[in-house]
Amino acid sequence: MKNLLYNINFIMKKLVAILLLLITISHVYGQQLEKCDSVNSFWIIEKDKTIYTLKITGKVTTTERENVISIDDYALQYLVVDKEKYENKGKEETELEILVNYVSSEINYMSAQYKTTLETQALQAPLTSKKDVIVWWYKMPEGLNEQVSSQIFASIIIDDKIFGVGSPQFNDQKLEDIRDFLMDILSTLRKVDKKKDLQNICNKKTQQEIMQEELEEYKKKLKED
Repeated sequence: MKNLLYNINFIMKKLVAILLLLITISHVYGQQLEKCDSVNSFWIIEKDKTIYTLKITGKVTTTERENVISIDDYALQYLVVDKEKYENKGKEETELEILVNYVSSEINYMSAQYKTTLETQALQAPLTSKKDVIVWWYKMPEGLNEQVSSQIFASIIIDDKIFGVGSPQFNDQKLEDIRDFLMDILSTLRKVDKKKDLQNICNKKTQQEIMQEELEEYKKKLKED
């Protein structure tokens, strides 16, 4: 009985921590979940008349914040901002350079919010041969939250927006697991041109699934040659 009460209390603390921590970068949008079955769902996101979808695998629970859901033992937040804000006028920049500008701006903002210099790291993570993702994180300032060690994000450019997903790392979680979780989620990102394209979304393939099929077909062709 004591173990049960402890587990319930720990879960409730996690949920509270999720809601408190994921308001640090405050961009609130609409929330819509399309559940395909007990395991698979699509998160449908609308921003500036543009629709994006993310495929979610796992038990999904909504929260009071419209841009935050929980998936199994993870929390997931999405962020969408205008790419133009992070471009240097008159300078030709790569997508990676623009993403670096964005991350630097966010870190400076959060350092000002916490009133301390944050310990941060970032790495380039190729999503495809043509698309890069920046995975970046910062350690939570000491004494701010006893359960959360870091905040982790993965950001990518899609047309005129920077689209990102984020999650807190709890003390009982590994940073590598959170990073892989975010990369898996981001690899399913798809832009939808028209709302009618959302019909039968559960039966449509994600970009990740299409790429996997192409890879398998390529391997098969190599064997035949």
